[in-house]
Amino acid sequence: MSSSEPNSSRRSGRSVLLRASLLACSLAAAWLAGYFLTSSPAPEGAASVDHDGAAPATDLSGLRGARLLNLKTGLHSRPAAGAPYALFIFLSASDCSSCVDELRVWQHLSGVYPASQLEVSAILVRSSVEEATAFLKAYAPTLNFYLDEGEDVERRMKLPEKTPYKVLTNAAGQVLLAEGPQPTASGQQRFGEMVAAVVGPPAHGSEPGQAAPRR
Repeated sequence: MSSSEPNSSRRSGRSVLLRASLLACSLAAAWLAGYFLTSSPAPEGAASVDHDGAAPATDLSGLRGARLLNLKTGLHSRPAAGAPYALFIFLSASDCSSCVDELRVWQHLSGVYPASQLEVSAILVRSSVEEATAFLKAYAPTLNFYLDEGEDVERRMKLPEKTPYKVLTNAAGQVLLAEGPQPTASGQQRFGEMVAAVVGPPAHGSEPGQAAPRR
């Protein structure tokens, strides 16, 4: 046997070991990524995301025909008509213990993402026009606020008793995340991070907070 054969065998063996090591690392990385996305503890009140990427069933079909008053334009319209992702926030102007604290997270998401990528819509339920007006005047939110003036949403949907209730959907209406009231600052921040992880980075060529024409 020539001296070159042992060297060749050793090189071949090292190559096999290297490929095996790389494959093992890739599999481990993929497993960890999947574990993080599907098994990370969600904030208190948040819906867990399963292996199919969908939260427990939440029916938003009631929004399709609901008559909502856009409190900025004064016109009746339907929120989130064409964005790839939509964050719906259902809240009561008169009884919402953590709404004011959570408002900063919602406004941050609305400011970072263009409305053509993520539409953030707050829908006031169980609220009168006077209560809604007072809420907007007190906190001057920059979000698109709608009022369930005729209680269409309340009749069509089974909303939790406690608000705010947040639901993130894709363009097909599939619920990706859902969460109830979040009283802690860390939990509020975590929800914002969960939304950003699903939506991804802001679209290139769009200014943060640049809104599409409101309907």
